[in-house]
Amino acid sequence: MLVSMLLHRKARPMNSLFSRFKRLPEPSKTAAGWPKWTSETAFATPNFHFETQISDYTKKTTADVIQLLKPKSFLELYDSYIADARYVLEIGFFQGGMPLYISDMSTAEKIVAIDLSHVPEPISGIISAKGLQHRVSMHGGVNQSDVERVTAIIQDEFKEKSIDLIADDASHLYEPTKRSFETCFSYLKPGGRYIIEDWGWSHWNKGDFLKGHKLFSEETTPLSQLILEIVLAQCAQGGVIAKIEIFNGSLIAITRGTALKHGERLDLDSLVNGGRILDLRRRVD
Repeated sequence: MLVSMLLHRKARPMNSLFSRFKRLPEPSKTAAGWPKWTSETAFATPNFHFETQISDYTKKTTADVIQLLKPKSFLELYDSYIADARYVLEIGFFQGGMPLYISDMSTAEKIVAIDLSHVPEPISGIISAKGLQHRVSMHGGVNQSDVERVTAIIQDEFKEKSIDLIADDASHLYEPTKRSFETCFSYLKPGGRYIIEDWGWSHWNKGDFLKGHKLFSEETTPLSQLILEIVLAQCAQGGVIAKIEIFNGSLIAITRGTALKHGERLDLDSLVNGGRILDLRRRVD
């Protein structure tokens, strides 16, 4: 999990491939009036207290305060997506904040989350104490690139039901994120959304973000490369991807079309084969 630097820019219409975000749907009736913010970084939902920030990764979730590493603007956007969602998959739960936030801010029947890290002990305790075991299921020690295991979790947890929302806030690396997208996308219902966070990290602050980050370097393939491939995939076969919404340099939502069968693995390379793919990897002369 890496810092979600929010670039405060409005989405621009960029031709028919991209749809400008106009209006947030009303939040679910069960969460009307929530969350209640007590400061710029603290808020409450009906049953939980959260602390949210995007720079300090040392803070841990406790039984009293849940850490959620997303800015307020992201949560407002997610509120519009979870309002009517019944089935949700999160890739990358870190301190476990988002699954509990969704459980308290929506009427979702099933929220499944996976992460390479193990489930924080306080989160397991909260889920048990609040009787959320039937709604919230978290799987730690799962690599998002592990196609077989990720597929098995989806099939076991959701059975034949289609997912309404998938959010990837995990590694932010090109290969693992691409693998997850190709594996999970067809499990969305037609019209369901797949969110990828922090897709523009290689371009933040004119590339200065790369300095001092071990995982992100000038030799690392930018995650924006995947976004270009997704755009080209929509060009190649419009029925697979119905819509692409870019809100800023940190968050993009891809809406599933009707061309894929449920559970059919998406092959981006095959879809864009024969076309010219721009290579965004930095080269040092």
